[in-house]
Amino acid sequence: MRDYEGNSLENMTGQKKLGFSGIRNPDLEQEVSRYYHNELPYHNFQHALETVAHANQIIQACRAEHIPIQEPVVYYASLLHDAGYHQDHTARGYPNKEAYSADLAGHILSNRGFPDILIRQVRQAIMATQEIPCLETAEDCAVRAADLFNLAAEYEVFFRNAKRLHQEIALLQGRAIPWEKWKELVNQKLTIFLSQDIPLTEYFRGRPGESVFHRRLQANLSRFNREP
Repeated sequence: MRDYEGNSLENMTGQKKLGFSGIRNPDLEQEVSRYYHNELPYHNFQHALETVAHANQIIQACRAEHIPIQEPVVYYASLLHDAGYHQDHTARGYPNKEAYSADLAGHILSNRGFPDILIRQVRQAIMATQEIPCLETAEDCAVRAADLFNLAAEYEVFFRNAKRLHQEIALLQGRAIPWEKWKELVNQKLTIFLSQDIPLTEYFRGRPGESVFHRRLQANLSRFNREP
């Protein structure tokens, strides 16, 4: 997959590629890293940083297409969107992992004195990453798009992430899932994503299944289904 400027989206953890110049907060990032478990194959802090990098590319596309968007909201939500993923959200009384991450984000930002209005927007944008989202703002759309970006990446990236998620589910559930069963679950999940529009930039926008993002996702899924 290539980003909006034609640069590879692989290894986007360098300062320049992460973007958000003037907004990024290394001290906060260090704190947030402790809310991710790096033994998870997929939902680790590297994933958070990659999501920030993807979000930066989406911000640049929004600028090019004259779409107003609040960059701080997108940055903080992208950074925090999977905080606490390794923990049992149900035992803590949350309906899903997104709600738990949104609450953690609220506490972290509140303790640092961020304005209530920004915290509400960040929480809302994190909730936009759940399976069935309510996309009310450009920020919601940007964070969701950044989280899902690699579904439309080169197939090697798509397949690598599918394997990592397969390993991660086994780790979290304490039991392995047969590969064929896992492929069924992937199809169920991605069929839902293919039915949803992300009304933001031209790359994502369009009737469900017709945007560039959706077509590339579908191509990856089709190849995934053909291979053993």
